[in-house]
Amino acid sequence: MKKIISVLLATSLLVTVFAGCSEGNNSVSGNTSQVQEKPKRISTSPIDQQIIGKWWNGSNGYIFDENRKVSIVMDFSSMEINFTNDGKFLKAGEIIEKDNIQYDGKNLIVQYINPETNDISILVNMERKDTENPDSFNGVYNLYGGLLIQFFSEMLGITFDEVLDDEDITLDAEIRGENFIVTLNNYCDYETKNGSLEMFSQYMEYLDENATSVNYNYTVDGDTLTMKYMADSSAPAEVYQRFEE
Repeated sequence: MKKIISVLLATSLLVTVFAGCSEGNNSVSGNTSQVQEKPKRISTSPIDQQIIGKWWNGSNGYIFDENRKVSIVMDFSSMEINFTNDGKFLKAGEIIEKDNIQYDGKNLIVQYINPETNDISILVNMERKDTENPDSFNGVYNLYGGLLIQFFSEMLGITFDEVLDDEDITLDAEIRGENFIVTLNNYCDYETKNGSLEMFSQYMEYLDENATSVNYNYTVDGDTLTMKYMADSSAPAEVYQRFEE
């Protein structure tokens, strides 16, 4: 990928995945794209303590943790992909009725039935991580199936099974009313040095075949993180605010 944030801003791709999810019984299983893993680079340089934490711009962001891992956070509700207050699901502007949502207080599954072919696609398949509550969707979940997994696996350039097999990579989802926030945990590693931020993973594809990371210049000014993609001088600066849970 050219840069990590391009994935976060790929709304049209995500909406296309959700809007065109009627080609098979479960299109997740059909994902066979795969790239050859690169030698694993180890993060070793001292980490700038100012960058550690969660950074958010209102619709997407990063979590830089003290263990040198980067997680990606996306607000799907900003793209009209979310549960509604009346117990339905909004799929890129289209309403999925309650009859196609299965929920027992722990497991939550959303199906889409193609009205023309009656083919069924699984949009969301997840399990609560917090206390079971049959009266409300609100809570924190482990996302382990559905087209959201397909989207993230394609973003990584690996197969659905490889996402599941990598113990470091997990997907969490939080529902709060009509907010639907998904976190891709431990997406890649990072290093900081003299105002430079490098993010890397054995799964990443780089524009330059000789590259070993996606590189940014960055500054932290109080609770504001500004990142500038180094390989493209015309790319706009990315600005995030520190987010306290």
